[in-house]
Amino acid sequence: MTITDLHSLGEFEEAIKSEELTVIKFSTKTCIPCKMIAPVYEKYSKAYKGAKYYNCDSEELVEVASMVPVSSVPTFALYKNGEIVLIVSGNGADPRKLRSGIRKYAAKDETKKPRPVTNGIKKRRRPKKIT
Repeated sequence: MTITDLHSLGEFEEAIKSEELTVIKFSTKTCIPCKMIAPVYEKYSKAYKGAKYYNCDSEELVEVASMVPVSSVPTFALYKNGEIVLIVSGNGADPRKLRSGIRKYAAKDETKKPRPVTNGIKKRRRPKKIT
């Protein structure tokens, strides 16, 4: 899934109305931790397809950043049906918390194939030899 840049308050309001999980990364162009977490965010956007992903420049869209509790950047806001369900913020924004939130609130991908059945036979480990 691609990450879309938000350029107006209207785009932001339209994005968060979605029934699907909406993940918005609030950052600035000069923020080093924002640049460091960008590849992780892109990886998650490709791995977890049950959500929509957006970038919002906090300096460009001050009115949007003031509507969300953005105290530091990067901040990730996860929305569902117009409501904030999770904020991940702070020192570089913990990628594990972000991934956990996306997994929890994103729609499950129903196209994945189930694991093959192995005829009910489980491999047994050999007992350790006692010497």
